[in-house]
Amino acid sequence: MGIIADILRRHAPAALSACTHPVPLRWYRALRRITSCRTVRLGGCVDTCPDCGHGEFAPYSCRDRLCPVCRGSEAASWLEARRGELLPVPYFHFVVTVPTAYSRAVRDCPHAAGKELMQAVAEASQAVACEFHGGELGILAVLHTWGRNLSWHAHMHCLIPGVVLRPDGSYKVLHGKFLLPLPAFKKIFPAILTRRFRKAIPGFDPPGQVWRQRWNAKVRACVEGPGIVLKYLARYVRTGPLHEAQIVHVDDQQVAFRYLNHRTSKVEVWCGAPEVFVRRYLQHALPRGLHRIRYYGFLGPSRRRTLRALQVGMIARFGPSALAPTPQDDGSSASLPCPQCGSTRPRVRQYLGFALAALRFGHLSRAPPCMAS
Repeated sequence: MGIIADILRRHAPAALSACTHPVPLRWYRALRRITSCRTVRLGGCVDTCPDCGHGEFAPYSCRDRLCPVCRGSEAASWLEARRGELLPVPYFHFVVTVPTAYSRAVRDCPHAAGKELMQAVAEASQAVACEFHGGELGILAVLHTWGRNLSWHAHMHCLIPGVVLRPDGSYKVLHGKFLLPLPAFKKIFPAILTRRFRKAIPGFDPPGQVWRQRWNAKVRACVEGPGIVLKYLARYVRTGPLHEAQIVHVDDQQVAFRYLNHRTSKVEVWCGAPEVFVRRYLQHALPRGLHRIRYYGFLGPSRRRTLRALQVGMIARFGPSALAPTPQDDGSSASLPCPQCGSTRPRVRQYLGFALAALRFGHLSRAPPCMAS
């Protein structure tokens, strides 16, 4: 069991019982999964050597979006799929932050507000692109909910290729560092987001001062290439909010982890009671059915043929090296030798449910905590 899972197992009952608000079901669901990850409670499989009969038990992973040890292979697969969709044009990293009232709405109503936030960013971006460039953009949008110190900080990250697709099928490449006029985006985005929130969230009424606040939106050209941003997004969307290597101290009175403060560019340490850490961690559990990654414009799921045609046209114009290289097989999928006899023959795999796994291998892991209803 990992460090974070052990902290949750030991301190979650006290942390949740001390909550002053009703605990969302998604917190319990995430807690149950993470504390059961890679234990017999989820079942597992046994790989048996056909020569000597030596067997090794591998418990299943929970695959929860908050789990710090799961979904590494999914992150790699997602990253390679996105690399195959890259275009030979400049890319832009677009970040949008909303005022506190809207961020709290995403926390309180994540399914409705999270979806509307993503669509509002895409709608405003496409409207500005149509006005100033005469076409539509392709947008890969990712909903972020946490700051680097695990605080609640709902915001959007978008990776946008610097090309505009016109209605007649032609395209325009955006050279330089200019993607969108941010003043025009900031002028229409608050109204679009407020309209969508009022329609999706009953009783939503932001305070009047939000119209006088700064709506932060910044865009920068990916001069180092889109791969760096893709790696960052892959780590975010397919792994948990905190890596276990960041934790520097754990005991019954305190949890401490280090993080990089993006404002000061210095490594700082957050310290707090284990119960506070548990609540800060679990608040980022999102409900089922909420897709944190969405694709808009010519990157949308229904526009795959358009994207492929755009790639082919650009290859004809810029050369065959335009597409991302095909990943090479490093041979990591080959069978490892048996630790007992050294045989490299494929092993026989047997799948075990919870009951049989607990009966045969229950001594290998501890059970998760009991959670009061």
